[in-house]
Amino acid sequence: DGDTMVVAADWDGPVAGSGYGSVYVFTRGGATWNQQQKLVANDGAAYDHFGRSVALDGATVVVGASADDIGAFADQGSAYVYTRSGSIWTQFQKLVANDGEPQDSFGHAVALDGDTLVVGAMMDNIGANSSQGSVYVFNLPTCPPLTFAPASLPNGIILAAYQQPVTVSGGAGPYQFTISNGAPPPGISLNSSGSLLGTPTTLGSYQFTIIATDLSSGCSGSRTYTLTVTTCPVITIMPDDLPDGAMGEAYSQTLTAAGIATRYDTIASPS
Repeated sequence: DGDTMVVAADWDGPVAGSGYGSVYVFTRGGATWNQQQKLVANDGAAYDHFGRSVALDGATVVVGASADDIGAFADQGSAYVYTRSGSIWTQFQKLVANDGEPQDSFGHAVALDGDTLVVGAMMDNIGANSSQGSVYVFNLPTCPPLTFAPASLPNGIILAAYQQPVTVSGGAGPYQFTISNGAPPPGISLNSSGSLLGTPTTLGSYQFTIIATDLSSGCSGSRTYTLTVTTCPVITIMPDDLPDGAMGEAYSQTLTAAGIATRYDTIASPS
């Protein structure tokens, strides 16, 4: 599909030939194809044959696992839907037949066009007709775009506490936040509610991608940020010289400070 390709390996697994299955996503840059991600089922098991069928349309991939056991129904089968945000694919939904039976092989074939998905169950019994087969049609929900705030992150100062919340709007929420494609500065981490917290220990600029997943719908979005860790700024105190005071008379002189901070605490010390 354009510059994206998916390749199934339905016998792949932690042990050779164990049949868990996987799907490899490749993207093309110029004349070269590069692996972008390896997809596996989040509940995969031996001989599920995840990858027996695949379909790709835009930023959505559907993967059939025709030998997946659903509850006590051996080989009923299932299909997994993945969506891409930026360069990251995440599992969006697992589909099963609402009237599935053992050995239906739901997921033996899949096809996708826009938000319409069809899944074949080649061994489905229809009435008295054994293994007549059937096709299930699904309408995939349309994910709204998610908006991240802030648009950019404020700099951190080395060995100074840092805290910056990242918020998302556009979906129903609540949202779960994760990091991919890079990492924040050493000493800073992202919690699941979207706050960057910690004390940076290393100077430099760090680029990473934050993914927000709407837990009510499974839709996700991402934004790439750069967080720069600097040394303490130079703060200039004015005026350079203080006017003299007169004995026995009230004295007042305002001091101002210039730098990147907006609030200062002033402590007088003898010199």
